[in-house]
Amino acid sequence: MTYKGVQQTEAINITVNEKALTKKEKEKLLQGYIADLEKLILGDNEDLFHISKPLNLIDYDSNKGVSILWTSDHPEIIDEEGNVDILKAEEKQNVGLQAELTLDDVTIPVSFKLKIDTEPAVEAYSQSMNRRLMKKIKQLKGDSSSDEIKLPEALEDGVEVHWFVGKSGNGGLLFLLFLIAVLIVYFKKIRSD
Repeated sequence: MTYKGVQQTEAINITVNEKALTKKEKEKLLQGYIADLEKLILGDNEDLFHISKPLNLIDYDSNKGVSILWTSDHPEIIDEEGNVDILKAEEKQNVGLQAELTLDDVTIPVSFKLKIDTEPAVEAYSQSMNRRLMKKIKQLKGDSSSDEIKLPEALEDGVEVHWFVGKSGNGGLLFLLFLIAVLIVYFKKIRSD
């Protein structure tokens, strides 16, 4: 600034707020977001009709400011976190997944029709069996009512568990045995179909 030869310099920060979106603009933004969301949730799956791997069910998109609440018709097959249980999908192949997209005060519902892959990779069976085992181990850890722990011989849906005592440092052997068990269950399932 200058006045009658006197010069003054001063740094001033000015904050300009963004124009608030109207309700119609928010609805339009959410409608446009649906196509992006369909691609985003796939994770490593080929498309919505060949689901065998976990889905990417985000609950908030910080770039768009959109909150998402997920519900599943069959949470035992696909839960609200996107975990896929391929073993439960034997009887129920189709799963409806609903999302409520919210931007500020505007919410719109979206539905996705998913089909569980009927011939998934062995990895999908491994993930399902591993989730069951981790769930059972968590239950065992939480049950501190006795001095002994009874290791389960089977998990839900006919998953057999074979325990053995080994020295530490045999992680490779454990993995190999687990993989063999997965293959046995997989081939038994194929024969039964």
